[in-house]
Amino acid sequence: MLFDNNKRYYTLDSFYKQKFNTKIAKVSLNGNFTCPNRDGTP
Repeated sequence: MLFDNNKRYYTLDSFYKQKFNTKIAKVSLNGNFTCPNRDGTP
């Protein structure tokens, strides 16, 4: 296992670095969708 910064646990970031051999970033997308149950209708 690859431990970064002397942490006592295996981080998700470390897992992705080991699996994909590069840093992985989360990208958030805005699709302008509303919550389908916000007004109580199905």
